[in-house]
Amino acid sequence: MLTSSLWLLLILFIVFSVGWFYSFQVKIFAWIDFLWSASFLLALPLLAFLIPGEMGASHYLLMGMISLWSLRLSSHLVSRIAEGGEDRRYEAIKKKWKVWYGLFFYLLYIVEAALVVILTIPLQIISHPQIGFFQWLGLGIFLLSIGGEILADSQLKGFLKDRTDPNEVCKRGLWRYSRHPNYFFETMIWFSYGIYTIDQEYGYLGFIPYAIMFFLITKVTGIPPAEESSLESKPDSYRAYQKETNKFFPWFTKAIVIISFLLISNEGSLMASSSVDRSNPEVVKIEKVFNDLRANNLEILDDFYDKETLFVDPLGEHKELDSVKDYYKNLYKNVESIRFEFSNSISQNSQHYMVWKMYLKASGLKGGEEIVLNGGSLIKFNEKGLVSYHRDYFDMGEFIYEHIPGLSWIISIVKNRLKAK
Repeated sequence: MLTSSLWLLLILFIVFSVGWFYSFQVKIFAWIDFLWSASFLLALPLLAFLIPGEMGASHYLLMGMISLWSLRLSSHLVSRIAEGGEDRRYEAIKKKWKVWYGLFFYLLYIVEAALVVILTIPLQIISHPQIGFFQWLGLGIFLLSIGGEILADSQLKGFLKDRTDPNEVCKRGLWRYSRHPNYFFETMIWFSYGIYTIDQEYGYLGFIPYAIMFFLITKVTGIPPAEESSLESKPDSYRAYQKETNKFFPWFTKAIVIISFLLISNEGSLMASSSVDRSNPEVVKIEKVFNDLRANNLEILDDFYDKETLFVDPLGEHKELDSVKDYYKNLYKNVESIRFEFSNSISQNSQHYMVWKMYLKASGLKGGEEIVLNGGSLIKFNEKGLVSYHRDYFDMGEFIYEHIPGLSWIISIVKNRLKAK
């Protein structure tokens, strides 16, 4: 293993030196990211030649996994560099190191070459050529992780393409549950390699690449500069995003966690012992607007929402007051009657979480019969006393799908089958 690693390091040293020279000539050092990810496509066949002994099925399967990761990441990076040019992180390094930046980057290129050798440890320690349980498990984790990373990148790319406000933060799909879902799945890819080799003679060494990548992504090259850049470009909206969304591990927003606690704690005993704080004027205002609003009096929203408000619910996202009013107009046009009963309110300064039960009659839903929907709303007032953020939480199936003829019958069958199991 040591001999093959040294030969691989020597070859990569030459390749990365050439890569540095090219980057220095074109003054775009973002190519280091592409070179690092693409270099595994060179390292793998070299190791296949250098590793002593006979290669087996488990070697080739792991080589296929790493190659797929390398192809995906390197193609993604070359496209990004071609479109955007130099990375802002590397621009900052140039300004910091001034005339010495070329030397700094050369050292960085050499370190990256050495890192490639270390990250190929899982392939080098395989001692059993057969594919067994842990190899299949590692493959499964790998496929789920690379799929999650592709999805996260796709959602971010679509958001950036559609975005009209440069201060807007991506909250599409996976980005609602983690501020960096792409980085999370990237670390899970390296974790899958450790699982893949866990039953080998020196299997514990297979987790070294995972530990290194986890540290680099969460503490050095990944999340810290990304967070810093976002705070510089859109400080207010990103700070709000930080407050409600987990940094790394995908999980429900903090508001959803509060909702879950309220709704299921002690089988509702908390709900029974709590109440709406009607001594708070903002809580009273929320309760009144919810119950007074109809399709023909949308003007009351002018004194409730800020012009730059953001409204989110399971049906979609609406920015600015005019968009919110249009949404309510379409939503309420078939409403025959609607009222809200509020059972709980939790307030912190000008942020309120309201637990409610809605009673609705609307043509086209459940034959015009009354629908009862449980839900909650997170509402934030700004310094002007207007709502700057409003998010509703409720079950879309309970609200709409279960009350559409035909579809309701299908959903009831699925639910009964799940209950039976």
